[in-house]
Amino acid sequence: MEYTKGEWKVRHPVNNDYTIYVGEYGKGITQIALLFENKPSVEANAQLIAAAPEMYEALKQLKYDFARLIGAWEYY
Repeated sequence: MEYTKGEWKVRHPVNNDYTIYVGEYGKGITQIALLFENKPSVEANAQLIAAAPEMYEALKQLKYDFARLIGAWEYY
């Protein structure tokens, strides 16, 4: 699985819009997502999306560790 590399960050509301991006404003960014609903859950959803790469890497490591633990290399 491929995804945009780098630290995914959340830009807090500008007109109630949350931007998930990689890079630095003023130096160039890649926009990952834009959430623009005016609901209490929007900030939590933005933080969850921004954490996706870290969660993906943690799950890959967990899969590897579990396969080692049960001796199931053929399923890895």
